[in-house]
Parts: sequence; C-alpha cells; structure tokens
Amino acid sequence: MTRHRVLAIGAAVAAGTAAVLLHRESPTLAAPPACASAAEAIGALVARAFRDASAGLWWLHANAVLTAVAVAGLALAARAITASWPAAVSAAIAFGLLPRFAPIVAPAAPAASALAALTLFSLVRFGDVTLADAARAPWQALTWIGLVLTALFLPSATLPIAIAIVGVGLFAPRSMRARSPQGLGALVAVATVALALAMGALAPRLPSSLGASLSVWSCTLPMSGQTISAARVLGAVSTYLFAPAGIYALALAALGAFVLWLRRDVRLAMTIAYAVVVSAAVLWSDRTADALAPAAVSLWLLTAVGLEETLRQCRRGPGGRLAAVLLLALLPGLPFVRPAPRVPAEWTPFGQESLSRESMQRVLGAMPDGAVLVRDDAMTDILLRSLDGVSRRTGKSLRMVDRDSPVLAAEAARRDAAVFALPSAASVLPLRAFALSNGLLPGLARVRRVGSCDGVAADWRTVPALTSSRTFALVAGDAASHGPIVLYVASDAPFAARPVDWPGATTRGFSWDVFDRAPSGSAYARASSFAEDAAPLHGVWRDAPHVARLEIWRTPDAPLDLGVDLGATPVAATARVRPDAGADQHVSVCTTTAYARARIER
Repeated sequence: MTRHRVLAIGAAVAAGTAAVLLHRESPTLAAPPACASAAEAIGALVARAFRDASAGLWWLHANAVLTAVAVAGLALAARAITASWPAAVSAAIAFGLLPRFAPIVAPAAPAASALAALTLFSLVRFGDVTLADAARAPWQALTWIGLVLTALFLPSATLPIAIAIVGVGLFAPRSMRARSPQGLGALVAVATVALALAMGALAPRLPSSLGASLSVWSCTLPMSGQTISAARVLGAVSTYLFAPAGIYALALAALGAFVLWLRRDVRLAMTIAYAVVVSAAVLWSDRTADALAPAAVSLWLLTAVGLEETLRQCRRGPGGRLAAVLLLALLPGLPFVRPAPRVPAEWTPFGQESLSRESMQRVLGAMPDGAVLVRDDAMTDILLRSLDGVSRRTGKSLRMVDRDSPVLAAEAARRDAAVFALPSAASVLPLRAFALSNGLLPGLARVRRVGSCDGVAADWRTVPALTSSRTFALVAGDAASHGPIVLYVASDAPFAARPVDWPGATTRGFSWDVFDRAPSGSAYARASSFAEDAAPLHGVWRDAPHVARLEIWRTPDAPLDLGVDLGATPVAATARVRPDAGADQHVSVCTTTAYARARIER
C-alpha cells in the first residue's frame, strides 16, 4: 500500500472518529422493526453466543464503529470526486453529526448508511473515466457487493437494488465503453433477490408462541400494506433527508450537482441514479430513515463537491483564506447551534440496555401461562428472537402484541387478563387508557384497560372519554397523522390547560382560548368562535360558565402520544379534525392514568 493511500485512509478514519466523539446525545432506544433483516439475524446469533453479556451496551459500541465507517466511506468518496481533502472531511464530519447517527441501543442501526457510503465510494471510483478497464473492474465488483449487502440489511430495498445491479452491470459499462460480460448484471441481480429471501427465511424469528413475524415476501416486495403515495414520499424526504441537512448543505449540494453537470461528469448521473433507485424502497419500507440512507449519502457527496467549488472561488490572500476556513468550519459547526432534540420517555433506556439473553429468559419465565407481552423496543426484540428454541421447551403459551394493536385493548379488558409491559411500552400505555401496576419483576408492569379512546374525524363528534378525567392524550395512529384537531370542552370550574411532558419545541403545536361567563364575560367571543369553526352552539355550550377551545397540532418531531392537562374535568367535550388538515388523519383522544415506571433489572 502506497504512502498516499495510507494517508487517505488515515484522514478518513480520523473524520469518522471525530464524528463519533462529537455527538452530544444520550443513548436512545429504537422501535422494533416489522421486518427482520441481517441486523436482527446477527444480533440474535450474538446474543446466543454471549448469553450473559449486556446486548445493548455491546451494540452501542458496534454502532459507533459503523458510524465511523459511514463517515470514512463518505470522506473517501468525496475525496475521489473533488480531489480536495478539506472539503471532503468537512462534509463527512457534518454528515456524521446528523441525528440518525446519535448513540442508539439497536443492532447495526447505522449499517445501511455505512454500506451506502462504501457502495457510493466504489461507484465513484468505477465511474472514473480516467481509469483503465482493468483498474475499473474491481470497483464494479465492490459496487455489486455493497448493493447485495444493502439488500440483506434492508429487505424492502431488494427489488430496487436488483434493478440497480442490472444497471451497473449492463448500462454503466456501455456508457463508458468498458467491457463487461453480457447478462452478468442480471445474473447477480437474481442471486441478490434469492440471497435476501434466504436470509429472511433463515433469520431467527420471534418465538412462535409470542407472535409470528411478517412473511419474507411481504418484507421484500411492496405487499406489506403500506400506503404508497406522493405525499408520504415527500413527507419522508422532507423529514429524514432535507430537514436534517439544513439550508446551507442543501445549497452546496445544488451547487455541486450543477458543477458536475457543467463538467459532463458521468458520476453525477450514477450518483443520482443510485440515490433514486435504491431509495425507492421508502415507498413501502417500515425503516424510512434506512431506506433513505443512499439518498442521504449522495446528497452529502454533492455537498462536498459544492463546498470544494466554493473554496476554489475564494480569492488568494489572507481574506480569502479566512473566508475558506469559515466556510469549512460552518458546515460541521451548524449542528452545534441547533438545539438538541429532547428524547421522549418512551425511547429513553430504562434498563433495556443492560439486558442479556439470560435475563430476558427470566422475564419470560416469571410470566404465567397464557400471558400476553406488549412488544417493547428493538433490543428486547432481538433477545426474544434469540430465545426461540428455549420458549418452546418451557411449555408455556405466551403471546406478543404490538402496543397499537386492537387486540391489546381486548386482552387487557378481560377480568382474568395477564398482560405485561416492559419499560418502553409502560411509558406510553398510560396515555392510551390503560392502567399499569407493578408486575412480577421490577420493570415488568401489569396492564389493565380502564378507560376509552374516541376517534376524531372531519365532522364534529362528542368525546365521552374526556368527561371522566381532567387529563387526556392526543394519540396519532401513524407519523403522517398530525392534525390539527379543534377541541371544545365545557365545565363548571375554570380551565388551566397545559401540555404535559411535550419534548422541546413541540409545544408550539399547542394553543388554547377561554370563553368564561364572568360579569364582563365573552358571550360574543364564544359565539364568534363557534361560528368560525362551524360548531353547534346550543345547550351546555351556550350555558356553561367555562368553555375552552384547544387547537392541537402534532409537529413533525413530536411523539405519537401527547398528554394534556385541562386543569378541570369537563362536563362535555366535542372535537373534529380541522378541515385543512388533509386526508388520512388517524387521531384519537384517550383518557390517561398515572404510573411511575420501574427500571427493569438485569
């Protein structure tokens, strides 16, 4: 290995290490995936091999290494296309500081980004027209390997990746007048699909007694029931791609694309094609951020090109050098100016990071026969997958349900219910009309159904759930359901409404007005408000001493469950989704209970 290559790899590794060390966030949990991938298979096998090891802590360190690999891969790709180490390192570190690379207790969470960065580096080298055919062939092989591994770690991307492999194998060499065996790309594409299906079939599943996983076909092909729409795609791109990058990086990426277009650089077309084709998995993937990893890496590669062009335009001299330094420092420096997002209690580790396969086996052993376990987080999901054979030998009939499943409410409402929840689910269920109490072990809560949830639609509907409690929660059925909803409540006592434990800036989605019948009352304001909202103003709404109007909007960075304290128990409540909210708004209003979750012990 030449001295130049050693220095290049050293600079890339240094950029990756810096990105890992500069993260300020505390470790968080991740939601369990609907579809298992190579990450879940590896996680379950590691848990089986090291039965008493703290699986979450092990994966925290592994994810730090994967983050460094993703940043290093982008730095190498940016250096290959810009020939500028300052621009490449600056863009790579800024990429590594994205929120998706924050420490997370989940198996191989940054794997999709690491594979995307290394694949794009191989693709950039493969598209270098200055290389001879013999020198380009290994990079084509590495590109295929990267695409195949991406399909194993992101099953929903298997079909788009097969299309990408055909393009790399058949069309890209022809455009550069390179030699490639006819049909080799199609052959590798078929092998990729077969390998992804085999991995999905052989990956450790959740124990059959706890619940069946989705079929391999539903995870690999667009058959999972996801609604495929332009609005969903645009929302995902805005939330997971453009918003984290920021306007400065987006402007540099646009400049970079323009520069490569002016140069007629074939690598621009290859980069964009890679981003669009492989990221098409976002249409039906349950891992939206992972599905957009190729697009994110491509975006930051173009950002490096735009930054290099901007630096090249700086004049020589002290002023120009100072401007160049400021431009370089600004890109990775902007993430430190933005406020760190507040993590909801649902995804704050509460003992799950220290669980092992043995401790998870003790949790299952403590539950009675016929018990139901609420699915918790990605790490406990992995440990349950590693217990497949053990659960069959216990002879117990245990089941697992998702926290959003209607089956959970039915099971928890039974008189002889034996429903249990771990800490992550235990922080959400009290906001969904469930009462929790200490279970058989610390951190294992018993769940009962005590309240109700009322759906909110486009027309005005009464909300009986609110007439029994001063607290309630707005519960969204999915990330696309944001409202806003308009809620009127009436009471004999004055209201003092406030959001309860809303993270960070999400409180901007909460507003309320009061219409009291005081000596200098606001009867006209009350009537005007009802008329503006096209709400029925009669009976209790006209005569109640205190009426409050709440408008609640779930911001894009808000959790699905948002608690509200009215300060008084209503005697009547009515709500609707605001007419300009758009279609497919799945929101409910639920009664809430109080519960102080306990830390689960190892």
